Amino acid sequence: MFIQRFKGIEKMDLKVINLTSQKTDKNQIGRLDKDDFKFLLIVGLVSIACISVFLLPPDIQNVLKARHAVFNPVAYATASFVHGDLQHLGLNLFAFLLFTFLLYFVNKRVSEQSFFFFSLLIIFVVLPVVNYGLLFYFGIYRAEEFGFGLSLVDSGLIGFTVPSLVLYFKYKLERFNSIAFFISMIFFTFSLVSLPYVELSQPLLPIVCAILGVVFGNLEIKRLGNFLVSSLKQRKTFPESFVIVFVLWFYFFSIVGLFPSTIVLQGGIVDIVSHYIGLLFGIVIFSFYSILKSMKK
Repeated sequence: MFIQRFKGIEKMDLKVINLTSQKTDKNQIGRLDKDDFKFLLIVGLVSIACISVFLLPPDIQNVLKARHAVFNPVAYATASFVHGDLQHLGLNLFAFLLFTFLLYFVNKRVSEQSFFFFSLLIIFVVLPVVNYGLLFYFGIYRAEEFGFGLSLVDSGLIGFTVPSLVLYFKYKLERFNSIAFFISMIFFTFSLVSLPYVELSQPLLPIVCAILGVVFGNLEIKRLGNFLVSSLKQRKTFPESFVIVFVLWFYFFSIVGLFPSTIVLQGGIVDIVSHYIGLLFGIVIFSFYSILKSMKK
């Protein structure tokens, strides 16, 4: 372990992880272990399920969809595997594969594979019930409309990026403030979510949220920036740090995709309400664990 001082930040401690040879072998990039095979199995089964359901007759697919007028938890879960057309399937499955691989990598680097697998299960089983249950209770959509697609799970995974990064940075940085980072990410997220739906002449909400994100996360942003820049300059830590930078960038980029400015498309309406519920679910629910665990370290 060593301590490195950066300009403008007083006494900031960075952890250099001193692993035993056994632990290094276990966490080495490119080597497959039991958890890796478990992960690949899950990803493969989800992909096969989505493709297989897509090939079923339309009448059977309709049975698997969530009806907004009917409370049916089983259909709420199966609706995630139903897609309207090839583009819908391809985009949702691509986002799922990319985020699961990235977030599994992040959690594995800090030995949180169990947390990842448990969270993935909750996102597939509990999130659809919460989402469609709320839509049913409040009657947000017309009774005859269907809800379906993997984008709800994708939105939950996108939100899960925040608690995953909380655990990662707390593991890497000695004086990392997980609560400040969490609040800052919430405000930055709200800023991007609201941006497409405000008038250009009155962009007050996204601007205020962005400013609050900077205010709450100012110190942590500097620490993370210095840490990542330093890691990117080192040959041994460059691949891992590059992935973390990409995860941060792709998180914000994906939010823009979840909440497009035009929600009425040729194939239907983009369910931004479900995307919003899924995003918040992924951020808030799992952050309770990550923040509490980070405070114990």
